[in-house]
Amino acid sequence: MYTIEQFTNVYAALLAFCAVHEHICFRWGQKTRVYPSRSSLLVKSEQEWSNDLSLVSGQDSRTTTEIVRDLRLDFKKSIDLHVQPLVPLLPGSSTLAVAPPFPLHSAPEENILRVCSSLRPKAYDAASAAKEKELRALLEPLTARFVSSWAVSLPDRNPDIDLILEDAASNAVAFIELKWIRKPWRPAEQIARDEDVLKGVRQLNRIRSFLNAQPNYLRNRDVLKNGLTQYGSINYLLVARDHWKWVDPTADFCVLEFETFVQGLQQPIPLPALIDDLRKYEWLPVEGRDFIVRYDSATVNGVSVESETYYAMDTFK
Repeated sequence: MYTIEQFTNVYAALLAFCAVHEHICFRWGQKTRVYPSRSSLLVKSEQEWSNDLSLVSGQDSRTTTEIVRDLRLDFKKSIDLHVQPLVPLLPGSSTLAVAPPFPLHSAPEENILRVCSSLRPKAYDAASAAKEKELRALLEPLTARFVSSWAVSLPDRNPDIDLILEDAASNAVAFIELKWIRKPWRPAEQIARDEDVLKGVRQLNRIRSFLNAQPNYLRNRDVLKNGLTQYGSINYLLVARDHWKWVDPTADFCVLEFETFVQGLQQPIPLPALIDDLRKYEWLPVEGRDFIVRYDSATVNGVSVESETYYAMDTFK
């Protein structure tokens, strides 16, 4: 087992090898006007990769060997070459090839999570649990002006309520489900990440049904000051971080983006006004105001590909 810091150090060493190799190929292409496609891959044995990466990263050989094996592509299970870029030249082969553009255009901090979720699910679950503490640490200072309750359990196998905010001055209460969802890496993952958002919606619906059936439950446990029927404003909020999906809002429910929710909490306004402001969804980007879309083309060896590219308006100021 290794730490995130050790993985990052070894991956940085891999990026250094790839960057140097890419630069040499680029300069060779400038000189000869022909990209050296036959030299575009870095090929070493698994032991050579481990030794070289250990030397550059400063990590011990045992740790580096373990990381190299985790970065090895599994033709049946791996996501893509951005996440696990070391490709066996033959199934079961110890000779591993790397196409430098893949790791150079990857997100190392995401890679460790994806590798961990696939190869070490128990460790990944532990890391996911730690996210809840991080979210709480970020939100606690911002919710201090309200009466806040965290991780409130409900009976009958109902979901816990991640956060309850009570604003006595405005006779309002909000029940909040927090979701820190891993960003989708490829289109196929989009469906699974959307389902994570919808799972949160279903959890909130179960919480609402229970509280409507037992309006005095939280007051009897000294979680809330009043019974549910005594509040003038009651809202159920799903706050999602890193991945957001549109779900039609209702009179007492909406899905919010985490950073926007944090910005809203920084405003010194009553809880109902805060939620009403966020429910307008004016924080969503608007084409022509926040971004523009252009069709850009790229040409390699006489073949051109055109695709939509999104540009922030700040780029053109």
